[in-house]
This record gives sequence, C-alpha cells and structure tokens, in this order.
Amino acid sequence: MRILLTFLALLASPTLLAQGTVRATIDSAFLVKGETTRLTLEIQTPDRPRSAPVAAANPDIIIKFNGEGTRLSQNRQRVFAYTYTVQSFKEGTHEIPSFTTTLKGRELRSTPIPIRVADFGDLTYHSITIGQSEVKFYSAIFIPEKQHYERESFPAEVKVYLPEKVGRPNGVVAELEHDGVVAWRFEATPGMTRVALPTGNHIGSAFRSTASSIRSGEVQLGPGRAQIVLSVRTSQGPFTITNNTPFYFDVPARKFSTLPLPGGAPPTFKGAVGNFTVRATADTDELEEGDPIAVRLAVSGRGNLDSLPA
Repeated sequence: MRILLTFLALLASPTLLAQGTVRATIDSAFLVKGETTRLTLEIQTPDRPRSAPVAAANPDIIIKFNGEGTRLSQNRQRVFAYTYTVQSFKEGTHEIPSFTTTLKGRELRSTPIPIRVADFGDLTYHSITIGQSEVKFYSAIFIPEKQHYERESFPAEVKVYLPEKVGRPNGVVAELEHDGVVAWRFEATPGMTRVALPTGNHIGSAFRSTASSIRSGEVQLGPGRAQIVLSVRTSQGPFTITNNTPFYFDVPARKFSTLPLPGGAPPTFKGAVGNFTVRATADTDELEEGDPIAVRLAVSGRGNLDSLPA
C-alpha cells in the first residue's frame, strides 16, 4: 500500500465557516471596566436553529441578546447571525462561555472567548485639534496579562476612545513602532465599543493584530498612531459642508518582558509555538493490497504556524 501525504496548515480565519458549526467573533477582546462590545454568533445552515444560542452563566460577565438576522455567505449559503452585548465591571482575564443551540436534534456549541478587563488607569490621556476645537481622548495598547515567551504568538489590540460628541468614528489602521516584536498590520475591527470614562461617555475604536517577540528580555510595541476618519463640518460662506476627514491619534508605547523558550526541546523542534490540533483524513476507507491512498494532515490552531515545516 502506497500512502500519499498532503499537509495543510490552517490559521484561525474569520472567512471560513463550516456547514452546521457556530462561529463566535467579538469586536474587542480587551476592555476597560464597564465597556460594552458586540459579540456575533454565525451559523451556516439552510435550516433555522431551534432558538437563539444561549451561554452558560458567568458572574463576572454580563451578556445581553440584541437580535438576529440572516445573510448569504460567499458561496451563497444561508447564514444565521445572532448579536449580543458583552460587558464586565471586574478587572482581570475572563472567559465568555460557549454558546449552545439545537439544529435538527444536534447540539451546536461555540468556542469560548477570553477577554481581558483593565482599569481606567491603563489608558493614556491625549489631545488633538478637530476642526477648531481641542478634543481630549484616551488610547492604549493591550496584550494578554501573562508570561510571554520568545516566538510565542499573542493577540494585541490598539484602542482609541473618543468623546461621543465627536461623532461616529471609522477606524482604518494603526501603525506602531516595534522593538523586539513583529506584528501583522493592526486593522480596525468593524464595530464600536462604548464606555463611561472619568471625563464622560466615549466611543472606542479597536485595531487588532497578532504579535510575536523575536528576542528575550524587554521588548516594546509602539508608540504609534491610529488613523480614524471623522465627519467634520466646516462653514463656507452661508453653507455648511460635511467632509470625511482622516485624523491620526497618538498611541503610547507598551513595554513587556519575554522569556527564552524552556530547554529540553526535541531535535526536530522547528520553532512553532502555540496551541495546535492535528487531524488526519484519508480519501477512502476501502482499498485492496497495493492500492495507493492519499492522507491529508490538517494542522489548525493559534500560534506561529508559518514556522511549522511540512
């Protein structure tokens, strides 16, 4: 019997949604106390689930159901979407429990989502001129509060909080300096967050990326700037004109320490660090002696899969 191996590495991707599975996404996984963010659950199926997905209770997290809708996926399949508001007033790292629902007698379950809730003191206060007014705003870089290791991938978010009176912000991208860290482009997430800060009600814009330390010791993300488009009204004679104008908001640096990887790695270790799952499938389960068989190995998970050789 000849075995043909096909190797496939899969990163967690928001564009992939398997039939009959629940995908959970959150606009921002790094919050300050009392901040609200949107959580979305999507199920691709031609049949409506029996009810909206429900999560187990967590005393540290407040989850409120907002509503549901449908859309068509890129492959023209029906997708049911359920939105929720998530909020917490307790500092620390928490886990949004799995959501469950029933489809044709089969239980569907989402993956739990970790969130970190910080204190207002983690934010830095800045000012910027918008139109003819000076506007005060807050910003920060958030990463998981844990021990970081060299070459270990981790999520990172840039957050910018603008006063509600400024209007609806449309985030574009955040550009940061790096020292001992590599990171993908910090792209704006589609939604907004809301929070009452010491100076009033604010709207938060999140810019998300994945980062990894390339050396041990003290490393740094930032400083940098986040680009946000705002609608600005200007007077031209008797007329008032509204223009969508890009502004650049300062983001402070975030320093943290990284340890070298623990010793004792096997000789075949190539530097992949993270949580991975390996799944093997064959193209047939019936064959005779001498028949070739193709085996497909799929590695999925979160981490620096790009350093994992075939």
